[in-house]
Amino acid sequence: MAWNGVLGGVCLSVAFETARDAATQPLRDRCFNDERKHKPQEVIPACSELLLEKTSLGGWSRADVFLVRGIAHADLGRPKAAIADYTAALRLQPNYPEAYYDRALAYEQTGKMSAALRDYGSAISQNSKDADSYFRRGLIYLNTRSFDEAISDFTRSHDLDPKDEWPLANRGLAYAWKKDTVHAKQDFAAVRAIDPQNRVLVHGEGLLLLLANDLNAAVDHFSKALTRDPSDAWSLQMRADAYQRMGDLTNAREDRAELLQLLKKQAKPLEDNLSAVRLVPASSI
Repeated sequence: MAWNGVLGGVCLSVAFETARDAATQPLRDRCFNDERKHKPQEVIPACSELLLEKTSLGGWSRADVFLVRGIAHADLGRPKAAIADYTAALRLQPNYPEAYYDRALAYEQTGKMSAALRDYGSAISQNSKDADSYFRRGLIYLNTRSFDEAISDFTRSHDLDPKDEWPLANRGLAYAWKKDTVHAKQDFAAVRAIDPQNRVLVHGEGLLLLLANDLNAAVDHFSKALTRDPSDAWSLQMRADAYQRMGDLTNAREDRAELLQLLKKQAKPLEDNLSAVRLVPASSI
């Protein structure tokens, strides 16, 4: 009789938890948004409410909830809030390469490149087959003119995902900055076979002309690039540098004035376009 009483209590408890679990299913659906039906504005409050609930998350963890809410904040252009959630996820689950990767992206958006480098490194140490982390870390190295490190990361990224031309294009650009023309041309040829209009390829081939001091050809190259895409700030900067080195100060000033207006209009970093190199003065070439 006593056993029947205990069993009855257990059954009631299970039924109660099952009911609670069913009640929170809509919250889980909105938070984890597997079918991408919900906007970030709907995801965030659903995840927040789940974090307050003391019930099953249906196979998910609290760290997962923080990660998903962080991604929603990032989608809304709130990198600081996203970083806070990714950090909370990592406190609960230190072995979480996705959280390191997403926090690195958010650190990039806030200009904290050293922190982004560390997080990409952590993501890679926990998942050595993460081609994206190698690629993104390579971009930071390229932007900071750490060309050997960039080449190493782009090589690893390409090895992991041979069909992606972007690591090859950016590796070619790193080789070009190192004035390693042979390897740069090899990478650019491989990219051209995949996508002749790849923006980094266009930049890299123009850079080779500039570094070879073939200034007229460089101006012509960047002018064609700007005809195809007038918003290409990198090509505008490089054409201005070529004009200046030619002694054509009038055209150099006009290009730089146009560049300032373009950057104000774009209001975003150049590397967002995967050009991967910030504006540099002519003296650094």
